[in-house]
Parts: sequence; structure tokens; C-alpha cells
Amino acid sequence: MLALLLSSGCASSVDYEVGVVTREVKGVFTAPADSNPLVLVRMQVATFATTDTGQVHQARAKLVYPNAEGRYLVSMDAEVNQVELYFIAQGYKVAQASFSRTLGVRAYKFDVTLKTDPSPKNGYYQGLKPLLTQYIVEPRFQMPPKDQLVLGQWMDEAESKLYPVNQQTGP
Repeated sequence: MLALLLSSGCASSVDYEVGVVTREVKGVFTAPADSNPLVLVRMQVATFATTDTGQVHQARAKLVYPNAEGRYLVSMDAEVNQVELYFIAQGYKVAQASFSRTLGVRAYKFDVTLKTDPSPKNGYYQGLKPLLTQYIVEPRFQMPPKDQLVLGQWMDEAESKLYPVNQQTGP
């Protein structure tokens, strides 16, 4: 069964490839290169622990970098049961999609085009910055240090575009 949730921040299309079990999510992420597009991946990883309500999952996160044509690929390792994808680009509304491991579906194809944010400062400070900050500061997501650094630099650049500093050349 396809589990898919989308925000209103994009135009999108979903397709799939028939196979034994879901191994990847791929597609095209359309956003201008100067907006520094990234895909934030939050994975629900199965653990050996169980409770009376079912198996316990651990959240992990990583970044996926679209290539020059906007193509991206998110692999679903054997222990990953679900991935949530956040498509982010500076000056655009965030789009979100969620895919579960599914019998009979080898890969999901998800193409997304973000919509311009009419109020980029509000969108960044009220929505995007709190979302991204938790992935940098909370160790429970086990985001690789390189991805934490890239995400922090991405946020610094986004803020400098929102509030450019005028440099003076002298007295």
C-alpha cells in the first residue's frame, strides 16, 4: 500500500516500479540551482525491541543531494520501514512525502516542483528553521557530521540572503 503525504508546497507526480519489496525512492526535484535544493531524509529504522503495540523504531536522518538535472535517489536499506522526504530550497515552500516499504513495489518514482514562497522570511523562520535545527542539534537522529555541517551552512546562506549585510569599503 502506498503511504504518501504531501504538503501544498509543490506540484508532484507519483509512480512505481513493480518488484518484490521497496528498495528505493527516486525522482526529479525541480528547483533553480541557485536555491540550493536538498532532500532531507528521515528514516524509520526497525529495532529488535518490541512492545505490546508492535516493533520499536528509531529515527535516523541524512541528506540527499540532487544532481545537476535534479535527479535524486534515496535507498531504503533492509531495516528501514519508512522514509519521510523533505524537499527544501531557499525561497520556496517545503514539500513533504512519506513512503513505506511495500510488497510488490520495487521503487517509487516521485517528481516534485516546489512553489515559490510568497513570504520567504516568515516561511523560513516559522517553519523551515525549527524543522532543520532539530536534525543538527538532536543526537537521536544520528545525522552524519558532514550532513550536519552542510545543513548548518545551508541555513547560514539562507539567512544571509534574507538579510543581506551591506559591506562598506572604507571611511
